[in-house]
Amino acid sequence: IFLKGVNLGVAVPGKFPAEFSMEFEQYLNWLKMIGEMNANVIRLYTILPPEFYKVLAYYNLHNQNKPVYVMQGIWAKVPEDKYYFDEKPSKA
Repeated sequence: IFLKGVNLGVAVPGKFPAEFSMEFEQYLNWLKMIGEMNANVIRLYTILPPEFYKVLAYYNLHNQNKPVYVMQGIWAKVPEDKYYFDEKPSKA
């Protein structure tokens, strides 16, 4: 598979970046536009509200010949001692 991607930030004008205020139709419209530009993967910088993933499933169910895949990022706190193999940071 050849990946053609889009970085998807969900901040909308007049809202703070972490203020996830979009609704089903807005997310669906964005996915349709992403599909129309022949992108097949989106990168998310953080976990989004469940509504987004519901729309993604809906979109992919109705566009099985051209699904949109996700590269999911998360925000993680850096361990104080910079030791990443300790279990505590993964449970925070």
